[in-house]
Amino acid sequence: MALNTSSFETSTWLPDADALDSDAAEKAHIRMSQVEIWGYGFLFVTIISLSSIMGIVFFPLMKKSFYAMLMRVMIGLAIGSLSGSALFHLIPQAFTLMESHPDYLHTISFVWFAIWGVMVLECSIKIGVKMRAVSVVNFWALFQLISA
Repeated sequence: MALNTSSFETSTWLPDADALDSDAAEKAHIRMSQVEIWGYGFLFVTIISLSSIMGIVFFPLMKKSFYAMLMRVMIGLAIGSLSGSALFHLIPQAFTLMESHPDYLHTISFVWFAIWGVMVLECSIKIGVKMRAVSVVNFWALFQLISA
């Protein structure tokens, strides 16, 4: 099998199209048997299903502040991975953006950063409002102490 080294700068090693005929391509593609396919499928579904039991491990911690922080981290991880997968994989594949717009990655990255920026702005506003409410309450308590 001859390797195409004409584009050495991009570090891609692709087999020459004329070096592979259909018989060699079929032999190079190794097929799994039905037993292996079902076995691997059953194994991974079992692992995923058993991982849901991990909630039992965190059950004693439900009244602790650690549990609330852990849940925030896990929810953030879930939202981040799902939205990233949707923006960078599912939406471009569904609308065939890779073929029609070769620079779709810049657009998708801009959309992702815009969503992230709005989230940071919202969190900053919430923090500011809470800090202002706390300082007003403390100021009012201080005013009542001074006037009494």
